[in-house]
Amino acid sequence: MGNGFYKLIGKKVVPATKDEFRNLIADKNRFLETTETRGCLISTVFLVSDHNFKDEGLPILFETVVFDQNMKILWKERYSTYEDAVKGHMSAVKMVEDNLLTH
Repeated sequence: MGNGFYKLIGKKVVPATKDEFRNLIADKNRFLETTETRGCLISTVFLVSDHNFKDEGLPILFETVVFDQNMKILWKERYSTYEDAVKGHMSAVKMVEDNLLTH
């Protein structure tokens, strides 16, 4: 599992050093997708550090969050892969557009 820090090279996740982590966490390029629709903001981001706090399983490195107009979190999901994060973002947009989340 290493130190739990990662960076994206294209769509590929690779280990990062602690020094790289400090720079990566402030990098606005961590945002994979951002969509505004029906009064909500849907944001998918690369987390830079592993958010799997269990002793087993894949690193959790991506997160999609749906915010309402007041930035209240309506829905959140986390993913291990870039591809799953992109699919998750599209699913979240569809949920909002289909009015499946109440706000």
